[in-house]
Amino acid sequence: MVAVKGTRLGFIGLGAMGFPIASRLAKAGYPLAIFDVNKSTLESFKGKDILLQSSPKDVADNADIILVSLPSPNVVKEVTLGRNGVIQGNRVKIYIDLSTSGETMASEVGKHLLNKGIQVLDSPISGGVVKAQNGMLSLMVAGDKEIYEQCQHIFNHIGNKHFYIGDKVGQAQVMKGINNLLS
Repeated sequence: MVAVKGTRLGFIGLGAMGFPIASRLAKAGYPLAIFDVNKSTLESFKGKDILLQSSPKDVADNADIILVSLPSPNVVKEVTLGRNGVIQGNRVKIYIDLSTSGETMASEVGKHLLNKGIQVLDSPISGGVVKAQNGMLSLMVAGDKEIYEQCQHIFNHIGNKHFYIGDKVGQAQVMKGINNLLS
């Protein structure tokens, strides 16, 4: 179990949704290790307790809990399982995917990370940029319930609605799809 005190968060993907989420976590006082392919966006995070990293692996070498907010299933796979991916890191203990990557990709990535001893929470977000800026997102979360409860302090800075869907990685992706259809 990763202790809250002394825990460094990693964040990968500083796009339209990731930027405000990572900003909120930094303002809340979490030490961060961050990465994005856009170097100017990455540089805008320079500050105390923020490590700017050169790859997802570097983030995973320097953070206990990693959150990703990525644009597509293929990017999720490359960032997580690729040559310099999260799976290559030696410090990460928990991986939280905020992306909407689909049940198949969430399950595949989850299987590989779990086999390496990295706990996984599948947690697509809903709400848009303004809600991300204000910490008012809705999160659907699937994975080990104890890990979900352990990460509540992080989710509380991201959104005001958290829905635990079940213990199987990928279930939250299915719920997000249903939510999108109903919307």
